[in-house]
Amino acid sequence: ARLELSIREFTPQITRGREEALRREQDAALREQQNREYQASEQAERERRDRRRQEELEVERQREEDMKAARLREEEEAHRERAKTERLTKLRAQLREEPDAASDVAHVRLQMPDGRKITRRWKGSDTINDVVAYLTVYVADNGITLDSFDLHTSYPKRRLDPEVDYVSTLEAVGLVPRGVLMVQDLNA
Repeated sequence: ARLELSIREFTPQITRGREEALRREQDAALREQQNREYQASEQAERERRDRRRQEELEVERQREEDMKAARLREEEEAHRERAKTERLTKLRAQLREEPDAASDVAHVRLQMPDGRKITRRWKGSDTINDVVAYLTVYVADNGITLDSFDLHTSYPKRRLDPEVDYVSTLEAVGLVPRGVLMVQDLNA
């Protein structure tokens, strides 16, 4: 009887103690779950920041590569322009005055790809290289776009070989006293 009385008397306290312990366990489990979720959220945020930083670094690296490539292209273009200017200066210095009409003078008409006709006199002893030098300077001075070209005789029609014919005299090629050279644009 005394035992039963004690059990009845302390049952509410025991129940409250058990409920309190259960609530503490649930609170601890909830805190643990919240801590795991918080840690996972922090980890995800660190990964997002790292990815964003990597992307920013990649964009910066690409921008630097693009700027470096642009500078390189500009330097190459400037080098090409200097080389072209130097070449034109040398060709201008190499050009001779147009001779007066005489028996050994070649009257040569250059038929340009755009239909333009250029007529000039040379000595019969001048070479095709002299004509090429004149043509190169003429094209540059008149803003004509003609970077690469071949020369052809009109009759008999044949291509002049830069390795062989360009060192030949105008007389040897058959342009004395008169002749026509067709200019073919190799980039057209």
